[in-house]
Amino acid sequence: MGAAEKIPFSEAEAARKLGISKPTLARLRLAGQIHPMRIGPRIIRYTDEILDEYRQQCRNAPAKSETTGSASAAGRSSGVEPGTTPPLDRHAASLLAQQTFRKAS
Repeated sequence: MGAAEKIPFSEAEAARKLGISKPTLARLRLAGQIHPMRIGPRIIRYTDEILDEYRQQCRNAPAKSETTGSASAAGRSSGVEPGTTPPLDRHAASLLAQQTFRKAS
């Protein structure tokens, strides 16, 4: 084997190299976010290049806050500002919790 030859990793080894669990790596593969090599119908392998490509994709992804809402929206159009709702006292909080978690009849 030459130094330039790509050594494929199993799904467990690739997950360990990425610092994620094997089920998470499988979810990423099924979602099309990472593109492994397939050897036959069941054997899935990853190379350093595939893992590096995925890492680069993660670095270039927009922040979640950038992908929510409308691009043309100026901001909040209604409601109160965050943090302006007065906190509940212990009794009111207890009643609200009992009402919220009460068994459905």
